[in-house]
Amino acid sequence: TAFVREAQDSKRIYTGMPALDNQMRGIGSGHLCLIVGYSHSGKTQVLLKWLRHNRHKRVAMFDPLHHAAVHTAVAGRSYADLVAISHRVAELASAHLGQTINPDTLLIDAPPPEREIEFRLQVRERTTSAGSTSWAWTPLADRSPLVRSLAQEQFDDVVKRVRIFAPAAQALALATCPGLEELVLEAASDGRR
Repeated sequence: TAFVREAQDSKRIYTGMPALDNQMRGIGSGHLCLIVGYSHSGKTQVLLKWLRHNRHKRVAMFDPLHHAAVHTAVAGRSYADLVAISHRVAELASAHLGQTINPDTLLIDAPPPEREIEFRLQVRERTTSAGSTSWAWTPLADRSPLVRSLAQEQFDDVVKRVRIFAPAAQALALATCPGLEELVLEAASDGRR
């Protein structure tokens, strides 16, 4: 009976993909759902579909141009760190707001520790020495600072954002929480001690 009660919980998060939702009955409190796959296999598209389906639950978004401190403190952290930070943010926000924020339903989405866009192309380079011509393969990034900049510095460091999501009942309170950025920074620094 506990399983049936849990499956009928109105606070579950649904993916917006009927075939998946019918099988999973959504994601419940305390459940962990990982989206795993190779780079460029569609993980982000699946997550974006879920977020669009649950768009009323976004609390905040921190990009490196406008919120550099939060982005630097949270981006590139491990999954375990992000879970710890989200629990600490829930704890700090609960005390700050005077209402309970469930740490199991607070989600922090951040860029991963490794770069997701890399140019690992080889280009053929001709060299001439003492009247003799030879060919050698060199990485494109070594030959083109523009490629290196676009792939490594601009995309991952500028485009990717740190986002926080929560159930609708808590999202509004968190989104309007004064000092949310400072709470996230404190939670992130607690995790590095």
